[in-house]
Amino acid sequence: MSDEPTERENIKSEDPSQRKYASIQLVAFEINTMPHGAETTTDNTDDYYIGLEDATLDIKKRIELVKDVLAKAITIRTLDPDALKLFMMPEFFFRGKNGMSSRATDITQFDPVLNI
Repeated sequence: MSDEPTERENIKSEDPSQRKYASIQLVAFEINTMPHGAETTTDNTDDYYIGLEDATLDIKKRIELVKDVLAKAITIRTLDPDALKLFMMPEFFFRGKNGMSSRATDITQFDPVLNI
């Protein structure tokens, strides 16, 4: 077990000299993930998610987009250098044309996102 403080302790410490971060800064990626056609509330037969037919390629393209967004986000001048950055994105961002649960997805496809 390490004597180093955890991330939570770094943020919560009463002693500012013991904090790794002075604050938390939220960085949001805003993109519409609603199904196309959802604006017609009386007819849901025209609703569909936008994406590539090839689910593997679709995920790869979405991962590339996240990488691009993160690369741009770190250049934002208003980012506080002493703040822990919390990147937020829509919960359905990785839902492809056929939805996430429509096929068995190899979770290792998401390794590039985890290694950013």
